[in-house]
Amino acid sequence: KFLELEFEKLWSKVWQVAARVDAVPEVGDFFVYDIGYRSVLLVRTDESTIKAYHNVCPHRGTALGQGCGHFEEGRIKCPFHGWRWNLEGQIQFVLEREQFRNGELRDSDVALKEIKSVIFAGFIFINFDSNPVSFDEFIAPVRTVIEDLAIGDMRNYWWKSIPVPANWKIAQEAFFETYHVPET
Repeated sequence: KFLELEFEKLWSKVWQVAARVDAVPEVGDFFVYDIGYRSVLLVRTDESTIKAYHNVCPHRGTALGQGCGHFEEGRIKCPFHGWRWNLEGQIQFVLEREQFRNGELRDSDVALKEIKSVIFAGFIFINFDSNPVSFDEFIAPVRTVIEDLAIGDMRNYWWKSIPVPANWKIAQEAFFETYHVPET
């Protein structure tokens, strides 16, 4: 019950780190961030822009990406039906388009749905809420501390993921003080 409440009341409304900017270094690169039943497709659209989309095809909900990788020729392609979007999330191709909405399917009907996102200190933050608190307001209490640490200049050189059969809060608690880290 608590996990369901966290997804409903917390993770669907707060700014959260989805990835580091260096997870999508080149135009066309993507990274998938999953939290609960939601999946986010982070895509580098140009040298200075990374967009976040719901990781679902608007036709049948197929995931458009898994893990990380690169969209060839600047096209996001549904692996199930072959629908294609440009990196900006605009539809480019719908197989047998005339079969949808009595031949009156609009591009806006099937554009990828963007999620609010902000790049700060080398991190990509996302927020699922349609009207979230502003990112500036959210980050204000720690902005100067983070900027003074120059975290945005740091790079990830090693990554390891270990699934832990525990509540996320218990897993986090083990690393809040360095005394626990060697044994954990």
